[in-house]
Amino acid sequence: MDNPTTTKDIRLPCGYLDNDGHVVRDAVIQEMTGRTQTIFGRKDIKKEPHLFYKALMRDCLKEVNGTSSISQTVLDSMLVADRDAIVLQTRRLSLGEDITLEVLCQNPECTTKIFADVNLETQVDVWELPDEDAEDSPYAIQRLQVGGTEDAPIVRPVRVWSASMPDGSLTVQMRYPTVEDQMSASDDNDVVALHVLLGRLIVSWNARGAEEVRGPVGASFLSGKPLRQIDWLENAHLANSPGPEMVKNVACEKCGTETPARLEASDFFSSRAPTRGQRSTSMQRSGTSASRTKDSPQSG
Repeated sequence: MDNPTTTKDIRLPCGYLDNDGHVVRDAVIQEMTGRTQTIFGRKDIKKEPHLFYKALMRDCLKEVNGTSSISQTVLDSMLVADRDAIVLQTRRLSLGEDITLEVLCQNPECTTKIFADVNLETQVDVWELPDEDAEDSPYAIQRLQVGGTEDAPIVRPVRVWSASMPDGSLTVQMRYPTVEDQMSASDDNDVVALHVLLGRLIVSWNARGAEEVRGPVGASFLSGKPLRQIDWLENAHLANSPGPEMVKNVACEKCGTETPARLEASDFFSSRAPTRGQRSTSMQRSGTSASRTKDSPQSG
């Protein structure tokens, strides 16, 4: 007789917006099985981590807002923040709270292999978006075109936030990234992928002395902009990204350099501690300029 799999009710940190703009935060997940592990073994999945996340969601997300009929449209339009939260919660349910990250020290004179023990419950912060009518809500809900064509646009309610450069030379409105946005921004060139993603998320671009541009815009739009604006835009995007903190800083015991370590898809299937002779080091909160905070000074 097969052992029954365990399920768990969870609350999404952002929530899925239905067609009427109502926020749906309730979901049910199921623990990973050997079938999930088999999916991860596919070569195409290993090369494209977002494909693993997509397959895991199909395999382990059982209900959203009380319904078990979850369309691919719902999955693709879900915010990356909610997708990441579901993946982390599924890993916790399946293999427990503790995980070991492996990364090479970014100090070029060191390059020591670092092993860092992380507790997914106590050491991974999750920024939950408040409801739209909350006093501290950083966004407004608008109905915008998120895909399709000019003749057949796909329009959905989305959350939009705004930010301005410190010198007042640029104000942007952007939306939070969805799973579909992240998949569309996949490219071997990391800079191109970044430009594609940011271009998709731009709702409006209002630079001093120039006519306002309404988004989304293509990657070529940013290629002609000053690097200082693109750098600020990337940091503003990261600082205003809700959900679990998927990148943590780990300190090298040999040289003391802090190196960012990302929770990767491959980490979710292992509950093993470092093998004998490998020492685990400390994990610290991310402290780079790109770290997102709940009260980011870049928010407008």
